[in-house]
Amino acid sequence: ADICLYGSKLLPADNKLHAERGCTQRVYHYLMPLQWLPDGKEIEEWWLENKLKNNCHHSPMPLSTDSLRVMKSILRSVESPVLEESITKEQSEQLSIKMASGRFGVFERRERRPFHNFADPRLQGSASPNNEPVWRALDRARITDMLRHKLNSSGKEAVIAVLEFRGDDFLPEQIRRIVGTSLAMAHGWLSRNMFEEALKADTFFETPIAPAGMLYLAASRFHFEELKNRGKSIFDSDKGGVSFQLHTRPLQEIQHKILNSPRFEQEFDSTWLKGVKEAVVPRINNLVGSKDFKSFVSVKNTSPPAENIQAYTRVIQMLREIICAGKWPRTSTSRSSVISNLEKEGR
Repeated sequence: ADICLYGSKLLPADNKLHAERGCTQRVYHYLMPLQWLPDGKEIEEWWLENKLKNNCHHSPMPLSTDSLRVMKSILRSVESPVLEESITKEQSEQLSIKMASGRFGVFERRERRPFHNFADPRLQGSASPNNEPVWRALDRARITDMLRHKLNSSGKEAVIAVLEFRGDDFLPEQIRRIVGTSLAMAHGWLSRNMFEEALKADTFFETPIAPAGMLYLAASRFHFEELKNRGKSIFDSDKGGVSFQLHTRPLQEIQHKILNSPRFEQEFDSTWLKGVKEAVVPRINNLVGSKDFKSFVSVKNTSPPAENIQAYTRVIQMLREIICAGKWPRTSTSRSSVISNLEKEGR
């Protein structure tokens, strides 16, 4: 990954701030061409035409497709719920809900959920829901801006949506897989309740991944420190140290670099979505639609007697680790044919 330094702060030796542990919220942006959406070219033409009309003080033309609205709704659905103030930490534990304890202000009441299905598969067992770092709070997933960009290869104008993700922290590939899954849902290839299923600790399946090279870290928030600086970013104030700003418009500089990179030009035409539709989505739907998956979810959602849970806790943890590590043994060809025949016979 490319690393560019746009600002820094020199802290005194006795300062207790820890750059990683003290960060209360991380903000990432993903640059998504509107053409990736269903009817994306129509939306792009509508936006460019209305941008021109607005500059000329004309009334905006209505948009005939609702895929942009659908995409916004899908992104909101992956945000972590905010727990009611009446729910205490003890009550949340009884309900098997993980609170984002220790975070700043209202963020503490966000629910942490397992994002193991959105982690880099190479993490294997480290991405098991048994591991605490897999449980994350996603504060915000929204479209926050639209950028006008002229393609180097064709000279045509394109519109890029800035997708913003705010959370306590993110797993490798988590945001790209959220974007890929959201687009597959927007196209109707995956069920609209896919996030609901994928964010359960006992479900394991593949998720589509959006192209690399379009994601960047937009901000790191230190709310407890900002409180001392009257709400200012620690990099915008010399209080408690000396700040250095190396660029006046860092985000615009990052966006310019990404949009003018050869990788962006390669991925812009959305051919990667064809691979998602023809290869990845069928694998997911075959698994989610299988009898084994449905019966597993049905049994999982049936509450067993409390005294039986503890007896199987360690076994369930071990099975999760085996599945996440990809070490579950394959079914032999002959046994697969027997199982297939039994299913056809309804036995």
